[in-house]
Amino acid sequence: MENYFVKDTIKLESLRDVLKLFIKVKAKSKGYNLSEAYLNLIVDFHFYGFSKDTYEKHLTKSLTDKTYFKSEATIDNSKSYLKKIGIIEKDNYVISSEYLPALKETDKFHLTLKLYHD
Repeated sequence: MENYFVKDTIKLESLRDVLKLFIKVKAKSKGYNLSEAYLNLIVDFHFYGFSKDTYEKHLTKSLTDKTYFKSEATIDNSKSYLKKIGIIEKDNYVISSEYLPALKETDKFHLTLKLYHD
């Protein structure tokens, strides 16, 4: 059996894309395989909070993009699931710092991942 080391650089278009990749890897390492709709919802909650305005932004995006949830009920169910698995903190509706650092939409974020498969 041979071991390979690959070093590569991937350029992502937006901070949202970087954060979604980061969340996906963190969740996968804990055994959760999150869809793009979940990833978009998590980023929306992180940047905009848990208000009705956030729901409206998310639902509006769903009209033109299949990777967003299409109803308030689905968002509520998804929020409950994210709370259950620890991505949303149970006591104070915020995204767990274990999944996302405290960033604003205007911040820059550089991510280095080292992925190992044995």
